[in-house]
Amino acid sequence: MVIYGVADTMKLVESGAVGKIVCFEDLNYIRIKLRNNETGTIMTTYVRPEQASNPEIYKDKDTGVDLEKIEEDNEPSSLPEWLSIHYKDYGCEIEFVTDKSPEGTQFLKGFSGLGGFLRYKVDFEHIFNDDAEYEEEEDDFIKFCREHRAMLLSWREYWGERYLPEKPN
Repeated sequence: MVIYGVADTMKLVESGAVGKIVCFEDLNYIRIKLRNNETGTIMTTYVRPEQASNPEIYKDKDTGVDLEKIEEDNEPSSLPEWLSIHYKDYGCEIEFVTDKSPEGTQFLKGFSGLGGFLRYKVDFEHIFNDDAEYEEEEDDFIKFCREHRAMLLSWREYWGERYLPEKPN
C-alpha cells in the first residue's frame, strides 16, 4: 500500500507506518513546530513557504488559542532537508526523485512530490478522520451488519443471490 500528499504522508511517517519515503528533491514545503501554551501540546505543520505568514496556521482550530512557533536550533525548516536528516528516526528508507525524468514529473504532479510505501495495511479512516470518535449512536441493525459482514457475505455465496438483498458497494 502507498500514501501520498505532504500532510498525509508525514502523519504516517510520524506514526511509523511508512517503510520507504519518496520525496521530490526540490519539494517546496517547510516544517513548522507549534506549541499550545494552554495545553502544552506540541504539533508540527507542513506548509509552503508563502503560507507561513498566514495567521490561521498559528491558531488552534478547535479553541482559537494562539499557538507559539518553536524555533529549533540547527534544524532545517525545508521539509526535504529535514527528512534527509531524520528519516532513520522513524525507521524509514528515503529515495529522492527529480523532475528531470517523465516519471519524476508525473510523481510531482500526481502525488504532490511526497509519498511513501507502507509497512503494513493502515486503517486510513481512523487515522485521518478527526471525527472518528463515533459521536452518534448507531442503531442495532447497522451494528449487527458491521459486526457480521463476513458471515452475511458467506451466506450470500452459499444461498445465492435470490435469498439476500443486493451486495453493498
